[in-house]
Amino acid sequence: MKTKMYISCMLALMITAAAWAAEGPSSPQSKATASLNGTEADRFMSLTDWSTVNFDKLFTYAGFAQQNVNRNRNILDVGAAFKAGPVYIGAWYQGQFGNVSTSNNKGTTTTITESTVNPGTIDNTAHTNTARISQSHNANHDVAVLIGFSNMGVRLGYTRTGRNNSGTYFDNAIVPDTETTNSKTPGQVNGKTTYDPKGYLNAADRTGTVDFGMNLSLGTLSVSPTVGLEFKVAQDSSYGVRTVTTKDETLGTSDITKTVSTSSRNDTKTILTAKLGADLGLNDSLNSNFSFGYDFGIDIYGTKKHTAADGSTIALANSYTIQTDTHRDVVTPANQTITDTFKATAYNKSYIANTLTVGYTMRKDFTDRLSLFAGVKAPIGFNFETEVTKGVDKTTTTTIDKVNPLNNNTRVVETETPATTVKTTTVTLSPSFKAALTYAAIPNRVFVSFGTEVKPFGQGTGKCEFETVKTTVNGFTKTTTTTTTYPNDSSRTTSGSSTTPVASTTESANNTVKYSKVTVDVNLGVRWNIVDAVCVDLAYNKSVLEAINWTSIGNLKLACTIKF
Repeated sequence: MKTKMYISCMLALMITAAAWAAEGPSSPQSKATASLNGTEADRFMSLTDWSTVNFDKLFTYAGFAQQNVNRNRNILDVGAAFKAGPVYIGAWYQGQFGNVSTSNNKGTTTTITESTVNPGTIDNTAHTNTARISQSHNANHDVAVLIGFSNMGVRLGYTRTGRNNSGTYFDNAIVPDTETTNSKTPGQVNGKTTYDPKGYLNAADRTGTVDFGMNLSLGTLSVSPTVGLEFKVAQDSSYGVRTVTTKDETLGTSDITKTVSTSSRNDTKTILTAKLGADLGLNDSLNSNFSFGYDFGIDIYGTKKHTAADGSTIALANSYTIQTDTHRDVVTPANQTITDTFKATAYNKSYIANTLTVGYTMRKDFTDRLSLFAGVKAPIGFNFETEVTKGVDKTTTTTIDKVNPLNNNTRVVETETPATTVKTTTVTLSPSFKAALTYAAIPNRVFVSFGTEVKPFGQGTGKCEFETVKTTVNGFTKTTTTTTTYPNDSSRTTSGSSTTPVASTTESANNTVKYSKVTVDVNLGVRWNIVDAVCVDLAYNKSVLEAINWTSIGNLKLACTIKF
């Protein structure tokens, strides 16, 4: 039985990658040591380390971070854990709570014009009414709940970032409705402009996760396998409709034009990622720990539907952008002409991401007060993306002759463009190197930490990308015109013509390498165990390659843990 367990665990290690990053807080001490040495605050939400947190009734954690990024935004970090018999329960929140703002502004401007024929009298009174509606939801949240039992842990997590806006949006901006009426011409409406209050600009990301982890002992080795599933919806969509109305009741004429914003698009992605991982502790003199992991992600795009200016629903591809979308209805005493013009670019995409990660950390205790930590992490990614692009171009004009119905007709002009296929293969390297020192200034009470992290290929994820892009075109460009006449209600005549297909010759293959300059972060921290049950922790982070701004605090984090 032991032999079978050993073989199963080693097989899991061979096919998995760096243990999935815990959805929980990062203590100032962990920050100060570049994530090489943490405290109980780092472990109380860990799938595999929750059992090392010692308390009687309740463990509480509170942190506050001030960061240079995102307009110096401040982040609240709170959590707690307790035990219900043999079951351990932990909960954690990090974020800014977010805000929802709603605005509904209305106004009227009155302009009085003096008569030039009869000075001192009013020639015209113009009333211009405006109305603007907007709502914004901006929030950055991380929430997680952990349930631990025996040597296992299960964690549920939810993350939200970004902003969603709605209201009278057009071309990615809030614009007001306007309507002007004149006392001189009460039956006329000149340039009345309204915007659909259901317009939007969405750029929020939502992620749900479920993780499982456990601890196993294999002789002198300790193994902590993890498995998880992540479901992410990354919104990237915009929509807005403008209606311009000109009307003269006296003459019996009207001109109503509905236009969908040219910034309208939908590139929302639904990403499903499976993650497997394991930590392997050797329990040797250097406290060596290896981490292995594998992430596999696919995009589940789904077919996107667009509401056109004429009110119809058009099923496009799993991503699209709008170039032209108008519906114009012109009425005169003699006839009515309705013209619908729709032009868009549709993208059918497929995406597969693979990430293999190997890491190593060690700890060397020189004395009972001074310790050295070091680590290296080397993720390598293999991403494959296929994008098939095809244009949609159709104009429909319907003419209704009120005088002679024999002239009624519908004319459709449709242009078919060839499909362009772009296949992109990307290999990414994201290594990082870390080192840290901790010193017990007062044994068991005050600890000073210093750490550094080097990313050879730049900030953020620190990637070096090797990208191969191949573009092929399959098909021809052809325009077809179809005219249908309706001489009476019971018959119709259809005629058509097509242009000579024209082949496209635009094909290419490109190879590129992308990377940024090296970044070096330095960290400094102090931890004070006031008493055994109360700890205060402080850390400061700075990139040594950035210009120093003496008026900014920088990346500062303060935290406190209290045990009952």
